Amino acid sequence: MPQREDFLNGMMRRIVAALAGARETRLAGQAEDALEQVQDTYGELFGIDSRMVLFLDAQALANLLGDSGKLAGMGLCMTEEAATLRQLGRLDEARRLSAKALVLVREQLKKQTPFADELRVAEAELTRGDS
Repeated sequence: MPQREDFLNGMMRRIVAALAGARETRLAGQAEDALEQVQDTYGELFGIDSRMVLFLDAQALANLLGDSGKLAGMGLCMTEEAATLRQLGRLDEARRLSAKALVLVREQLKKQTPFADELRVAEAELTRGDS
């Protein structure tokens, strides 16, 4: 079990670092660059093309990723992407992505996850819809 925890903690550190960079870029007014950073994260950390995230529903994403640590990370990435899309004025895409992210985030909050604090922040952002 310690190896799995080490893997999940390492993955989450990479996700948090990538998203912190994207968020900083977005807040600096460079939303297009931030969007590219988040979308690159899907491929780099999850092996999924960003277009798949838009087209698959939450259940299909869950089936594809399988691992709850990956699902928690995916929910966090989707939360940041939705915030970036809102900043770009792409509100329909942001709403669709937020709805899927909220399903993943809430499902992961039901489980014993070491990422509960991050997921609660994401849930608040997704339900507020103005991040």
